[in-house]
Amino acid sequence: CNDANETALFIAVKYKHTKIVQMLLDKGADVNASNNTQETPLHMVAKSGVLEICQLLLNNDANINTCNNTNETALFVAVKYKHTKIVQMLLDKGADVNACDTRKVTPLKRAILSKEVKIVDCLLKNGASILYSCESSSYLHDAVNSGDVTIVELILNKGHDVN
Repeated sequence: CNDANETALFIAVKYKHTKIVQMLLDKGADVNASNNTQETPLHMVAKSGVLEICQLLLNNDANINTCNNTNETALFVAVKYKHTKIVQMLLDKGADVNACDTRKVTPLKRAILSKEVKIVDCLLKNGASILYSCESSSYLHDAVNSGDVTIVELILNKGHDVN
């Protein structure tokens, strides 16, 4: 491990070395080891957006809902970094679409505030609740604040009360 408590696998993922990731996994590297901020290699690949590495980690039993020190899963990170294909891959493997981080933000709220229409649509199609489980404001308020007509329409089409 280095000063940030990152294993060789973590470094290989960080620097997008797909073949080395495969080699380390084949030799038994801990796919769920975490660094000083409780991030795992899955969090790191959610930042970089490398589909092949994400698939390797998931195929080697990466814990999909492990949280970092701000209670963000890899899904949160993929939404933050706008990696739609990683978002879908994580959802297909059972990522918790309605989780809340320490600031009471869900992946859907983050996508709405970032005006990421494709990710909002993806999250809604994969079971994101239009009702907050974390705080009292509504996704409709967030969508209206974003100023994105398409996002407002997506939220309304899911049956959100306009009042």
